This record gives sequence, C-alpha cells and structure tokens, in this order.
Amino acid sequence: MKALADVEAHEMTAVIEKWKESSEVPYDNDQDLQDLLAALCRLSKLALEREEDLYLWNCL
Repeated sequence: MKALADVEAHEMTAVIEKWKESSEVPYDNDQDLQDLLAALCRLSKLALEREEDLYLWNCL
C-alpha cells in the first residue's frame, strides 16, 4: 500500500504502461486507468494516514 501511496502524478503513465502488460487490466483506455490509479493512490494515502489497511483485489 505504501508503494501505491507514493506514486506521483508524473509517474502514472509508466505505472499504467506496466499495468497494461498484465492480463488483469480492468479498462482498455489510458484515461480510465489513470482515473482508477489516481483514486487508488488517494485511498492508499488516506488509509496510511488513518493507520488502516486497504485490500486491493487487482494486479498492480
């Protein structure tokens, strides 16, 4: 979760390209993937701030 929380906006394109290499990518367009990744990053940061866990059922 820490790694996801640490993803910066300028790194998202590289993360998305790597994610698209997997068979578990949930969308077929980069904008939807970027929106999802940004939301997951925000949730990860919030969970860390609250000292909570976040279970991700996906491949990142």
